Parts: sequence; structure tokens; C-alpha cells
Amino acid sequence: MNKDKNITPRNAKGQPHGYWENYWTNGKLDSKGYYINGKKHGYWERYLGNGELLYTCVYNNGKRIGYVE
Repeated sequence: MNKDKNITPRNAKGQPHGYWENYWTNGKLDSKGYYINGKKHGYWERYLGNGELLYTCVYNNGKRIGYVE
């Protein structure tokens, strides 16, 4: 992970909260999505190291509820 580019906001309790982006060391996007009070929520996208979209999945209150075609 390229920690210099990551967008990783947290709430007052130190939990992940809000829009997150994580990057590979080569600068390409690794994953992006939202956390609410430490739990993944909504659409999350995961990418390969070359920037190609690997998959999109949907979370509800931290539980994966499906994949998007």
C-alpha cells in the first residue's frame, strides 16, 4: 500500500468513517468505498495492481450482501 496517497478518515472513536481510498505502491488505486462507524457500507470497488477493476461489491453495516455484475 502507498500510505502517502491513502484517504483514511476516522471518527472521534478512531474508527474508519467516511470515504476511503487505498493505493498500491505503484500509485494505482487498490480499493475505494465508504465506512460508517468502522463498518463497510455501500459500494466498494477493488482493483488489480495494473488499475483494472477486479470487482464491485455491496456492504450493509459491515456485511457483504452481494456483488455487482
